[in-house]
Amino acid sequence: MNNSFYTDVLIIGAGAAGIAAATASVEAGASVTVVEKLNYPGGCATASAVGTICGLFLRGEKEVFSMNGLPKEFALNILKKSKKEPQRFSEKLWFIPCQANHFRSVAEEYLSHEKINILYNTEVKSISHAGGLIDKIIIENKNVKQTIFAKAYIDCSGVGVTLSLLKHPLILDKQQQAAAVVFQANGILSENEFSLHHLIIKYITQAIKPGSEQEFYKLISIIPGSLKNGSAQFKLGIPWTPEGDPVELNFHAHKFIHEVLSFLKSGMPQFENASLAWIADEVGQRSGARPIGREILKEEDVLTCKKRTDEICKGSWPIEFWEIGNKKVNMTYFPQNDYYSIPASCLISNTFTNLFFGGKLISASEKAIASARVIGTCLGTGYAAGILATYKSMGKSEQEGISFIQNRISI
Repeated sequence: MNNSFYTDVLIIGAGAAGIAAATASVEAGASVTVVEKLNYPGGCATASAVGTICGLFLRGEKEVFSMNGLPKEFALNILKKSKKEPQRFSEKLWFIPCQANHFRSVAEEYLSHEKINILYNTEVKSISHAGGLIDKIIIENKNVKQTIFAKAYIDCSGVGVTLSLLKHPLILDKQQQAAAVVFQANGILSENEFSLHHLIIKYITQAIKPGSEQEFYKLISIIPGSLKNGSAQFKLGIPWTPEGDPVELNFHAHKFIHEVLSFLKSGMPQFENASLAWIADEVGQRSGARPIGREILKEEDVLTCKKRTDEICKGSWPIEFWEIGNKKVNMTYFPQNDYYSIPASCLISNTFTNLFFGGKLISASEKAIASARVIGTCLGTGYAAGILATYKSMGKSEQEGISFIQNRISI
C-alpha cells in the first residue's frame, strides 16, 4: 500500500463548509483530498440533524437570496430534493427546512466529482510544519496511517482539528454557546406545530417545581416543518458546558432526552402513545475553539452591516446566541434587507501562510460567530476558503482570488 501521496489542497471536514471548499477548489483547477472522521458527509446538518438551513436570505418581507454562486445553487438543490419551499420564521427571517437524508444526498452528489478524493472514517493524527508553512499531515484509517503532502490546507472540521495539533493562537471566549441535541418522536397526537409547542411549554411550566432540575426541560422546541403524520423532530438544549469527552456528552444527552420524553408522556395526552424513533448521531455544538486569523470579525461589524472591499461572503443572519443553562436564545438584529461583509483575512491563519479556515472556524468574536456559524454562511465561507487556498497553491495572488469570489457571489 502506498503510505504517502500528494494533493494540491487538503480539506479537513466534509460538512457544509468542507463540501463548498472542495467544490470551489476543483472549480479553480486543483486536485483535492477531503478527510472526514465520519462515514458520511454533511457535518452538523446530518450528524446532528440540524433541520434548518439559515443564513441564505436577507431578512425581509420576501425570500431574497443574499448571495449567488454555490450557496444559492446548493440551496436550490436541497429544495428540489426535499420538494419544499423556504419558510418564514419570526422577525421576517427566512430558512429552508431540511431533513438530514436530503442534505446528505445533495452533499454526496457534490463530493462525487472525479477530482475530489474523499476519505471517510479518517482522522488527522499529526501535522508537520516549518517556517510558517505546513508541509504534511499524518492521517489514520482503520489503524493504517498515511502521509499527505499538500500545498494548501483548509480546516472545515467545525471543532478545529488543526488548532490543538499546531498549538495555533486562539480567540478566547468569555462564554460558550449552549449545545443541543435533536431527536424524533413518533405517535404524537397533534397536527399543529405552534399549538403543540405552546402546550409543551405550558405543561412543563405548570408541572415542575421552581428551582428543580426539571426546569431544564423547557429547553425543548419543535424543529419547524417537521411535524407530519404523528412524527416530529425536537431540539433539546443542553444545560451544561459542552466540554470534555464527546462520548460522555452524547451519553448524558441521550439520558436527558429519555427523561424529558418520559415526563411529557406522563402528563400530556398528545404524548400518551409517543415513542422515541431516533437520536442524532452527534450533539450539535454551536461554537468552540477558533483561530486568530489575520483579522477578527467583530460584533460591531455584524450589527453595523460593515461592507469591505475584500468581501468574500455576505452574512445575513442575526446574532443568535444561546446561553448555557436554563435560558433561551438571545437574538440581536441588524436592519432588514441588509448584510455585513466577511473579509478574506478572517479565513487565513495569522501564523501559517498556507492554512485556511471555513465554516464555524473563521476568525470571529464570540458574538460575531453566533451569526456567521449558520449553514448558509458556512457554505459561503467554505467556498471562499477553497478558492483562496487553491490560488495560494497555484502561486496566484490573493486579490485575484477575492475578485473571482466576488464575481461568483454578487447579486
